[in-house]
Amino acid sequence: MWGQSNFHGFGMKLEQRPIHGFSCLLAYTFSKAIDNASTFNAGPQ
Repeated sequence: MWGQSNFHGFGMKLEQRPIHGFSCLLAYTFSKAIDNASTFNAGPQ
């Protein structure tokens, strides 16, 4: 029997061009991994 795994990721970048010598950069990353095999065959806990 094999396990299953899923990975979801999202990235976003917002950048403002320089105005009067000031610029702004904002970056965000989100990721999520789901599986049902990490503890497969791990024995009693």
